[in-house]
Amino acid sequence: AMNQVQEIVVTSPHVRYSKRGSFVQGFIADTSAGYDFAIVFKMKDTEDGKKFQPDEAKSIVNVLRKTNFEVFAYLSVQGDELIVLLRPSLDRLKKFAEQIRFDVELDPHAIKETLEHGIKDEKGDYVVFPTKINHDPGITVYHPWESIFGHYRDEDNMQHLFLRHNASNDPFSRINRLKLIYLMLQAPKRQGGCDLEITKMLHHKKILSIFPL
Repeated sequence: AMNQVQEIVVTSPHVRYSKRGSFVQGFIADTSAGYDFAIVFKMKDTEDGKKFQPDEAKSIVNVLRKTNFEVFAYLSVQGDELIVLLRPSLDRLKKFAEQIRFDVELDPHAIKETLEHGIKDEKGDYVVFPTKINHDPGITVYHPWESIFGHYRDEDNMQHLFLRHNASNDPFSRINRLKLIYLMLQAPKRQGGCDLEITKMLHHKKILSIFPL
């Protein structure tokens, strides 16, 4: 049974800025930009024709917030659909990726440097001896330290090993970010997920649609 939760705050996705005598007059900012996924719900009808939010939407949004997702909700133009945008923080995504041992691509330059210098333990003894691997372009165009993947680790001393994909120093590519979020939505709560049965919800029309942005 769905728990009773608070009404979802609905906001317009567009805020109109107007500054007299300025080039920004009439500019419309999209405040919904930067989110990762959208979930669409069908608004319910009362007997007198008014619309109200379905309990499923309120319950799911409550779960998302408890799992530290940021949500942004607004109505469709016709007012018959509720669109909920969502995104997790990068810190939350990192912790989930580590917990499920998600594979990410390693930085080839960092791997090369680490191999050549070796790795020592706290006592100063080598746990990985210095190794230099020669690249023979006659055999393959790929260098020996390219296209190597490993389980993501959230420790600070491991971060330099992961390939960065954007200006925000994000270790996850756009595709991997979306994969992680979709996994997080369905993962059990013991793994830090939302435990949402998305396929079943779509089948029973608890949600109309879910898609990446």
